[in-house]
Amino acid sequence: MNAANNAPIRGEGASTIPTVAEFLNLSDWSFNAKFEVGQHNDYHWVTLDYDVEFEKFIPFPEYPYRVLVTHYDGYGGAAYCYRSTPGWRSIDECALSDIVAMHPPSINYAADTALMFINAQLSDQDLSAALRLVEEPDLASSSFWLFLDQLQPYLFISHMETEFFASKNKDLLDMLHSDQALAEAEEQAKTHLNASRLAKWESVGPECGPEECAEPGCKRLRVERATRCYMHQLQAFGGVF
Repeated sequence: MNAANNAPIRGEGASTIPTVAEFLNLSDWSFNAKFEVGQHNDYHWVTLDYDVEFEKFIPFPEYPYRVLVTHYDGYGGAAYCYRSTPGWRSIDECALSDIVAMHPPSINYAADTALMFINAQLSDQDLSAALRLVEEPDLASSSFWLFLDQLQPYLFISHMETEFFASKNKDLLDMLHSDQALAEAEEQAKTHLNASRLAKWESVGPECGPEECAEPGCKRLRVERATRCYMHQLQAFGGVF
């Protein structure tokens, strides 16, 4: 990759930024996970600013249960998304899994989504009545909490603007910001960033010149498809600095 011996970019008119090697080795890495917890009536909630695979930390409800997907890339998308997926059917504009008696159903997380695990015995009529109140998650909306209360979910999950979870069982949600969950979230974030930076370097690099970087004071060679060295090119086009 020809990056390990790069000297830091310093000089008159040039800002000090990491070498390519430092950049690829994540010398600037930090992980400051933030979460917020609260309670609304009987429901506890938590919002996360980090990604966590909740299935590794929150146990699924005892069988039998069902999964109701209310949003997929907006309201109305769930019924369309799951229309041909075995084990699912449409209910109003949403998607409802068959009763789960053994293995959890396949859930599509490829777009913004909201869903819940329901272990209460509710008829289609009960579900349709509750779905007339369906809203996107909003902590300040009394209608949203009324909607949850109508369905009494074991766990509500929203992957939209933030990672949002709600449940009557506070212990379930506490698992999402346990030391083990935070450690795994940090490792996953670091691994993802490392792979992303390496892929970008392999796509844009190397610094082959023969001309020097166009930034004043920088003696590094330019990358093949630009007039700047790699780090200054990142900086100029909204990189991490």
